[in-house]
Amino acid sequence: MLVAVGDPGAGSRPAGAEPRGQQRSPRVALVGDSLLDGAAADVRRELTADGWSVTVDAVVGRGLLNRVPGDDALDVLRDLDDRHEAPDVLVVELGTNDLTFPAGYEPLVAEVMDHSAAACIVWVSTQGDWVGRSERLVELNEALRRQAAGRPWVAIADWEPVIGERPSLHAADGLHLTPRGYRRFADLIADTVDDHCAADGEPLRLRRSLAPVGASTWAGPG
Repeated sequence: MLVAVGDPGAGSRPAGAEPRGQQRSPRVALVGDSLLDGAAADVRRELTADGWSVTVDAVVGRGLLNRVPGDDALDVLRDLDDRHEAPDVLVVELGTNDLTFPAGYEPLVAEVMDHSAAACIVWVSTQGDWVGRSERLVELNEALRRQAAGRPWVAIADWEPVIGERPSLHAADGLHLTPRGYRRFADLIADTVDDHCAADGEPLRLRRSLAPVGASTWAGPG
């Protein structure tokens, strides 16, 4: 099912989008951690076949919190905007590596959702069979769903219930995936992008006016 949300108006074309009459493939950028890295070839193949121009930026160990200077989620978004390559669609697959940190994800989630220049955002819910971290996983996913509910340009690619019903898709560590699991992971991401972020082969123009990424008031953890 294709979801059309609102009338975006004339001024809603995302940064970097071509003027009307100039044809190009709509751009989708995926930002994530080792799970996205494992699924990169599959998700790139599926989205390319659907007509998207695909960029994958996956770093092992990446999290929402500023764990590595210059490589938190907001820095990645700033880099996209600074290079005038803001995608039509942004896919975020982050959070798993933050489960060892204290709670307080929700303002960070809102920050990322509000400061991308993409017309549409897809966020992948967090999963993992890690002892002692289940409460934080639930908290993060609840924050994702609450924030997405108030932002019609955001959709959740809800991986948590998929892997919950089919734990055999997990690798032995209970976090990463089997080859079959990565293919299913890629299917979910591609299906959500196609269903929520495209209409008649074109990316939806459903953004509201937004502050530039560099205008963020979030100062990082601590």
